Amino acid sequence: MENFLKVKVFKGLAATTELLDLKVERNSVVFDLMVTIKKELQIHWRRQRLLCNGESLEEHARWSDITQDETVDILLLHCDHRHREPIVDREKMLAMVRGSADSLAFASEDLKNDREVVTVAVMQWGEALQYASRSLQKDPEILRLAMAKDPRAFCRAGKILRKDQTFATWAVHFDPDMMRFVHEELLKNKDFMKHHVQRCASLIRYSTARLDKETVLGAMEQDGLALEFVNRPPNRYAQDADVVRAAVRQNGLALRFASEVLREDVQMVREALESDERALKFVSSKDLVCKLVSERPSALKHAQWDFHEDAEVVEAAFASDPASLMFAGTQAALHMISKHGNVLELLKPSLRRDERVLAAVAEFASGGACRRQEASGLP
Repeated sequence: MENFLKVKVFKGLAATTELLDLKVERNSVVFDLMVTIKKELQIHWRRQRLLCNGESLEEHARWSDITQDETVDILLLHCDHRHREPIVDREKMLAMVRGSADSLAFASEDLKNDREVVTVAVMQWGEALQYASRSLQKDPEILRLAMAKDPRAFCRAGKILRKDQTFATWAVHFDPDMMRFVHEELLKNKDFMKHHVQRCASLIRYSTARLDKETVLGAMEQDGLALEFVNRPPNRYAQDADVVRAAVRQNGLALRFASEVLREDVQMVREALESDERALKFVSSKDLVCKLVSERPSALKHAQWDFHEDAEVVEAAFASDPASLMFAGTQAALHMISKHGNVLELLKPSLRRDERVLAAVAEFASGGACRRQEASGLP
């Protein structure tokens, strides 16, 4: 006798439509076929009822006990899963969790508290821990087995185990986002948080421990935008020039999270612009913006919009690089035309078509013709 059995799955009692034709191991259980049907036909096994020779098949029944034939026809019926009772048969549940660990969700409360059943489930799929009883979610050995399969199972653990540094470190090393499931007591633990912040700077956002400056500096050198999370108790470093400098050197946009005083510090802003010119949008001092765009005209593009309309700011950038006029607003453009004449080709396309701008160019040209006529002495 072959080790495989040919199974044909038909739709409904009429059995006029063949859905699947496949081979299964004789020593496998019916539930394995149900899992395959779920995968191939997107019909959850909870909604399946399989018939063979007019009789319902039990999920944990072995094919070798069902038939000795080489081929078997199976009828697939849909059933209303909403009214099905929880599974209370232990042997059936063991067979089911071996095939699909999420089967534990449909077990009775007693089986969800059955150590062997839960162990089998979490060894197949770590996050099956979410379906276990609360007492087993607090069991260190069960959690260890679940995390060995998937460290993210940590998020399904009981509160007490989420205080455990060993389990928490295991989870966070695997996936830093697991820090959001760590118990608040560990978030207050300076040594614990320091260790993880040194590995992943963005984790500083979760810290409620007062971190030393050296640790914070190291975090800024990794990820300057983490400055956002050290501007609140217990870590207020957004006014510390060394910390902010380290942040903006790594990412100029970190200037956004600096204190107002440091956002007006010319050297600090220069360092931010060196990293990313877009940092200029966080500067609100006109004098400082004028100074900076005269040094770096292309940065005008990223200044706050009011400065695009400010004639003095635009003039400062224009003096260093006329091409920066591309970033001027309408009012600034009109001023520059009145002062410098036809600079139409330097303006952005939308302003080249603006009626006010075209009128200003024509007026300047007309005024220029008058001035030339007066200079020549002609009537």
